[in-house]
Amino acid sequence: MKKMKALALFLAVAMMVVMLAGCGGSTTPAASGENGGTAPAAGDKVTIKFLHKYVDPKVEPVFAQICKDYEAANSNVTIKVETTTDDEIKDKLRVLMGSGDMPDMYQVWSGEYTKKFIRAGAVLELTPYLEADPEYRDSFIPAFLKSFTYEDDKVWGIPTRIDCELFVYNKEQFAAAGIEKAPETWDELMAACEKLTAAGFTPFSFGNGMVWDAPHWYGALWGKTVPEEIMQQQDYEVTTVKIDDPGYVEGLQYFKQLQPYFTPNVGSTDHEMFLQNLYAGKGTMSYIEMLEFQTIYDNMGDNFGFFDMPDIPGAAGDQSRVHGGPEGWCLSGYVANPDAAVDFLKYMTSLENEQKKAAVGHTSAKIGAMTEEYFCQQMLDAVNFMQNEATGMIEWCDCGFEGRITEILLKNGQDFIDDRLTAEEYIGKMTEAATAVREEYAK
Repeated sequence: MKKMKALALFLAVAMMVVMLAGCGGSTTPAASGENGGTAPAAGDKVTIKFLHKYVDPKVEPVFAQICKDYEAANSNVTIKVETTTDDEIKDKLRVLMGSGDMPDMYQVWSGEYTKKFIRAGAVLELTPYLEADPEYRDSFIPAFLKSFTYEDDKVWGIPTRIDCELFVYNKEQFAAAGIEKAPETWDELMAACEKLTAAGFTPFSFGNGMVWDAPHWYGALWGKTVPEEIMQQQDYEVTTVKIDDPGYVEGLQYFKQLQPYFTPNVGSTDHEMFLQNLYAGKGTMSYIEMLEFQTIYDNMGDNFGFFDMPDIPGAAGDQSRVHGGPEGWCLSGYVANPDAAVDFLKYMTSLENEQKKAAVGHTSAKIGAMTEEYFCQQMLDAVNFMQNEATGMIEWCDCGFEGRITEILLKNGQDFIDDRLTAEEYIGKMTEAATAVREEYAK
C-alpha cells in the first residue's frame, strides 16, 4: 500500500462530520462469548456488515472462509461481506456514510485517517472491551496497538496488517567497503556513505517519481528532530496543529546531508525503478517499507540486512520510535449490535485466524502469528525489532497530517530536493496550511 491515503480521504469524510456527529454506539461490554468476545444471545438474529479491501486472490478467500466459519459457529449471525480495492475503499466509505448505511466493521489506516471517522462519531470506542479482556488486548504488538490509541488513552481500532519504514542494505557491498555493522547513529551513517563512495559504490538507490517516497524520509527524520508531544500530539491534531517547531527545518537539513549520495535522476525515478537499481547493485541502501522485505528476499536472497533510521544524538525527538503504522479494523459508532460486532472482530483477529492470513503473506500485529514457514528471516527480525525495541510509531506523516497539509507535503517535496525551495520555505508552506486547518476547526 502506498500512502496517498491522507490526501485522498479528506473530502471523503470531512463533508460528513456534521451529519454523523453524536451518533456513537454503546461502549458497555457484555459477558464474554464462546469465541472470546461478547457474542449475541442464542436466537437473536444478527447481521454484521463487513467491508474490507484485501482483494488479493491469495488473501481474499482466507477472509471469506473465516467469515463462513464464524457463521457456522454462530448460526444466528450472518456476515454480509463486501470487498473493494485499496484506493476504492475511500470513495466507498464516503458513499456509505452519505447514505447512512455505514458497515459495522471496516478497514482503516491509523492516524488522521481514523481520527476523521472518530470526529464524525463513526467509530465505536473499544477501550471498555479491551479492559474487560486484557489477554486479548495484550496479544498485539504494543507499538502497533498504540497507533489506534488516541487522546486519554482511548482505543478506537485494532491493528491488522503491519508496516514500517526501514533501511535495507547490500551485505556484500557493506563488507567490500569495510563496514562491519549497520549504522546506529547519524555519524555512523555518514561514515558508511563515505566508505561506500570510496569503494566505488553509490550509497543510496532512491527515487521520488511517485512523490511519496521523499516524505517518508522527511517524516522519519522529523520523528528524530521534533519532540513527540509536538509532532504527534499537537501537529497531528486538527485543533492544535502549527508545524512551527524548529525541528522540522532541522530534519530537512539532515536529509540534505544525504542527498549527494543518491542515485541520479531522483525526480524521474519511481519506486519500482529504484528497487531494480538496488537489486542490480547500483545502490547499496534503500529506505523502504517492511512489507516489501519478502519481495527483496525473492530478488536478493540473504544478501540484505536492515536497520532503522539512525539516532541523532542530542536531537529533540524520540529516537526509539519507528516511522510507519498499521492498517486496522474499526467498528461503526452506530452499529446496531456492538457486542456482536466486537465478538466478530475478536474472532477475525484471533491467533488462529491471524496465522491463516499470515500463511498467504499477510503481515500481522498479532504476537506469534508470523513464522519462518511463510516469511523470510529479515521480515521476522523486523517484526521482532518492532515488538521488543520500538517504543511506538512515528505515524506516517502523510497520514498523520490533515489532508490539506499532506497535499503541500507531497506537492512540494521534489521542489525541496531540487533546491527550488529552501527548508524554511517548504515548512513555511506547511505552516500556512496548518494555520488554515487549525482556525477552521477552532470555529
